[in-house]
Amino acid sequence: MNNKNNGLKSIPTEERLEDVLSEPYPEDVEFARQLDGDVMVLGAGGRWGRR
Repeated sequence: MNNKNNGLKSIPTEERLEDVLSEPYPEDVEFARQLDGDVMVLGAGGRWGRR
């Protein structure tokens, strides 16, 4: 297995990780701006992986 980080930067704190994970991509924001009508988001909460 390759130990390179594939260009990813280290995230120093859990708080910063939460910020990074909760910030939408600019392309997604632009897409949402172009939607007409109401939008319902399902399944956006909860944990991922085993705990």
